Amino acid sequence: MSVLLKNGTYIDYKTLDFSQVDILASESGIEILQRGSSVLADKTIDCSGKYITHSFADGYMRPEYIFVPSSKYFIAQKTPYFKFLSDVLWKYSQNLDEDLLRASAMFSALQAVKNGCTFAIVRLEAPAIIEKSFEIVEQEFNRFGVSTLISYATGEINGYVKAEKALQANADYVKKSQGLMGIDASFLAGKELLEEVVSVCKQVGVGALINAGEDHIDEANTIRDYKTTAVQRLYDSGIMDFSSTILANCNVISGIERSCIKFKPCWTAENPIGNLQNAVSPFSSQWLDDNIFYGTDYTGENLVATTKMSYFKALGTENAISTMDAYQRLRAIHRYIEINGFKGDGQNNLIVFENPLPMELNKNNFVVQLIFGAKPHGITAVVSDGKLIVDNSMLLLADVAEIENFCRQQINRIIC
Repeated sequence: MSVLLKNGTYIDYKTLDFSQVDILASESGIEILQRGSSVLADKTIDCSGKYITHSFADGYMRPEYIFVPSSKYFIAQKTPYFKFLSDVLWKYSQNLDEDLLRASAMFSALQAVKNGCTFAIVRLEAPAIIEKSFEIVEQEFNRFGVSTLISYATGEINGYVKAEKALQANADYVKKSQGLMGIDASFLAGKELLEEVVSVCKQVGVGALINAGEDHIDEANTIRDYKTTAVQRLYDSGIMDFSSTILANCNVISGIERSCIKFKPCWTAENPIGNLQNAVSPFSSQWLDDNIFYGTDYTGENLVATTKMSYFKALGTENAISTMDAYQRLRAIHRYIEINGFKGDGQNNLIVFENPLPMELNKNNFVVQLIFGAKPHGITAVVSDGKLIVDNSMLLLADVAEIENFCRQQINRIIC
């Protein structure tokens, strides 16, 4: 299927150059054409007065938890963080079955597409259906037009036998599908488990997604049990040598740990809204360089709101960042995907959006307006891998009413 986007203003997300062109998107890529070019396409969309740019990618998503605030396990007062983990998230995950996970994946994918996101790095945790969880999430996300990079949060909170089962399922998945290995957190992975994950990474040639220093509990317990800090332990294991390894959060890490990250090819996923929701320490990018991108965690938020939150939370602190820094983090994930050869984020992933402000956007004001004013919340079309998946703000690949009805049925099961 080919899609011709006519009469719009194309924004190159790398250079921020604006051009008045037509875009022909197909499964093989895009062609940038002179306005008014006569070409055949399966679908033509008039983008007059609208803007076209590359779609978004989410660097850290936990779809299985998107309904947690609606569940009987949810506690509004969520400090200390470990209590929230044990009394809410872990209890909730124990009760995830296939239908509830499928509904969670459906709704997360639906929110992603509505927000112009066509790629998601997913961290899973579903102890009762470990093997099935990969298939369910990949199937539902792909059905909506969202490419995935999936890992499982392997840890020993439910014992070593369960951890081994998760490790094997994750290893089997990455050997046949696009994915990462996963570790819940340093303090939840014993010596043997960490060594086994690193061994699989070396065998398959992919890195791992790991919560690192999200909260003081990770640092304190790692120091108690292994006489070193969380990031230093991961550094010593060799898992940070992979350019596809992602250390998520890194909120409470030390200066030495920051140096460990700075001189390795791994990446950091910042989750500003998720961190605020979980009442953990704010993220600091001090000494971490440019390998930082954003995730939405289980909030279902859009990535522009995430970018805004990152920028404003850092204002007035020693870790303040510029609007361009915030934008670069929003877009850094595309570099991560390209460097590591993952599929699903080519040039033929596009969004068409309206400008809500009574002014023209241009190269000089776009980023500032993205942070302070204009944002692509009026997304009217989304193209994923050259296929039109949203037109006139309506999802084309699934029945939204049917999805929402199924989700309501599953939510009703966990309310009481």
